[in-house]
Amino acid sequence: MIRYWPLARGRILTSPFGPRDSGFHWGIDLGRRGGSGGLPVYAAQAGMVVFAGPASGFGGPDPAGWVVVDHPAEDGGGTTVYGHVIREVTVGDRVRAGQRIARINPDPTSNGGVAPHVHVEWHRLFWAPPGPDRLDPLPLLAEAADPPPATNGGSPMGTAVDFAARLIDPQAIRAAGHSAVLVYVSPSRPGASFGAKPVTRAYVDKLKAAGLDIVSIWQYGKPGNPQAPSDWTTGEDGGRRMGRQARQIHIAAGGPDPCPIFFAVDEDISLRDWNDRAVDFFRGVNDAIGWEWTGIYGSSRVCAWAIEDGVIGRTPEGRSWAWQTRAWSGNRLDTPEAVLYQRVIDTPSEPGPLIDGSSVDVNDILAADFGQWSIDRAAARGEHTVKPPEFTELDRMGNSRSERWGTRVTNFLLHTQEGNSSAESLANYLNNPANGVSYHYTVRDGIVCDVVDTDYASWSVLDANSRTINLCFAGSRASWSRDEWLAIENDLRIAAWLAVQDARKYGFATDVIAPPYTERDGISDHKYVTECLGIGNHTDVGPNFPWDVFAGRVQEFASGVPAAGAIGEKAAVTPWLGPRVGADGEMKTADGVGRFVQFTNGYVYWHPSTGAHPIPGSLFDKYAETGWEAGPLGYPVTDHTVLHDPNGAEWGEVQGFQYGALYRRDGRPAHVVHGEIRERWNRSGFENGPLGWPTSDEIPFDTGAYQEFDKGRIYWTPKQTLALRTGGGSDEPLSDPR
Repeated sequence: MIRYWPLARGRILTSPFGPRDSGFHWGIDLGRRGGSGGLPVYAAQAGMVVFAGPASGFGGPDPAGWVVVDHPAEDGGGTTVYGHVIREVTVGDRVRAGQRIARINPDPTSNGGVAPHVHVEWHRLFWAPPGPDRLDPLPLLAEAADPPPATNGGSPMGTAVDFAARLIDPQAIRAAGHSAVLVYVSPSRPGASFGAKPVTRAYVDKLKAAGLDIVSIWQYGKPGNPQAPSDWTTGEDGGRRMGRQARQIHIAAGGPDPCPIFFAVDEDISLRDWNDRAVDFFRGVNDAIGWEWTGIYGSSRVCAWAIEDGVIGRTPEGRSWAWQTRAWSGNRLDTPEAVLYQRVIDTPSEPGPLIDGSSVDVNDILAADFGQWSIDRAAARGEHTVKPPEFTELDRMGNSRSERWGTRVTNFLLHTQEGNSSAESLANYLNNPANGVSYHYTVRDGIVCDVVDTDYASWSVLDANSRTINLCFAGSRASWSRDEWLAIENDLRIAAWLAVQDARKYGFATDVIAPPYTERDGISDHKYVTECLGIGNHTDVGPNFPWDVFAGRVQEFASGVPAAGAIGEKAAVTPWLGPRVGADGEMKTADGVGRFVQFTNGYVYWHPSTGAHPIPGSLFDKYAETGWEAGPLGYPVTDHTVLHDPNGAEWGEVQGFQYGALYRRDGRPAHVVHGEIRERWNRSGFENGPLGWPTSDEIPFDTGAYQEFDKGRIYWTPKQTLALRTGGGSDEPLSDPR
């Protein structure tokens, strides 16, 4: 059994248990120097909420007052009281040890007339009046831990509310201790009349006057509504249409442009649903407002899929525009990259806190930049913090071109020359219309020749000319090795820079579409036209093109965030790593692209397409055993996450990589889970499902493989994946929820 302090690190004891001038203090008071209003309050032990809301001496009306948690014997016993708070849980809620349950009420007029702090009591058995059954909490908290990172994370940076039924008085929101409001930039659907949809300029002005930050969200459709089905089911065209409408309403309400907008997936969808339709919806949104400004609201799985498929943007801090709800997420935060976490969900059976007579959802703010309007994002629109590549641009415009005839530009494509010309000599050749070929740009050795105005179509990809912008690397060949491509890395940076500038100019996505290709807006090569559009038979830029390096450069220029220094920045916000080991500088990985640095308690790995992520020592030995980044896992794509059992105790940890994950249950070695076996295990409920934790890596078996788990195994063959639960001397096939 583990206990947690009710306040995060940095707390101070402002009043102890025992006698004082006015009588006897039957609890302890905790706060923080510099002010305690709004600080999160955490459950010291697991248990059941038995009282929550107004209480004599602790303030009111609801949600101000107190929270009382009864702890069954298996959770440590007793009852704890948290007073002078604003509740964030409801009577009957089961809470984990270390779970956030309230925040300190910042308003002395509603918290019992005292300076903001939390009053903590510990009762021997059940709630009892002052007397011998009230215990001093300090000895009971002597070995308590700080609240876990999943709920603490350096303490959430305040809370934001969202609501749709009616507009709520901004001053009341502020008085309730919240710092931001998530507003709808979507209209009410047919048959509905939401008073807060869409947000108006007049209401926005009131929010600003109250000192509240503002974030934009879109949700129009509803599951099962024949007139307005769930937004994600409307495909790429629907995403494009709704993205444009969201941006229009956002700007009309006074929102800055550019600015992130979160699009909701407000139901529990499967991976098949995501792959078949939802991801296309978000690609349509990318097309409408830009990948870098697209955000998502949904379960931890939906957020993870969006991040993996690259359809939501990244923040300057290296997070993603992900707003995770606890719904369909095991009631916990499982998205390390998220900037917002919806912790309190307002439902008819469990209403959220009341503000100005209306119940609301409550969201933890997890990052300094969570998409709020108040941040100046002009730099990301063109005034990049990433230094542009150095090159000499020459005007070599000719007449080897055609009209686009109103066709929308959707792709920027790369080409090889299959010769040895300079950028200028190739441009001269292209400017002869009799040769029947041209590109918008030729590039070599830091020289860029503008050959065709991008408002016109070049003669590069037959019937795809009207929808593309084309760049040719002069002197290049599709047969080049990776090393030969990396030898012209500066030209790759130039191509990435030009692609991002044109994507912004013409409004198509900055997604890099590398093999295996999928047809969508973005940046790719001539072979994409052959394979996805069915036009021609060209295969350049060839099989050894360093898509990972190129994609990293595109990401840098699209986000405005330099990759250089990312390891140091990550280490600075990851204190558990401890001091750096060895000399300054970063070590190159085997591919020559990635970097890593060793620290006392782990390593930080960086790659331009994944960012910087720390790997703790408890997982690193297994990572090294598999061959590090060159092995079957690839580079890390998430930070590690501590997992908790149903009672809230630490159970183990997990970390995601490009091609799989490492899972380690406490007291056991780590194991690799990847591929179809991982997908099947995920669908069964991960470690909380009927199979439990992995107990082996994959084991080859005939034409496939299998993997052992606590309570069964999963078999994979090219024809099927089968999960079996063991027990009673026989194996029981598990139904697949897919």
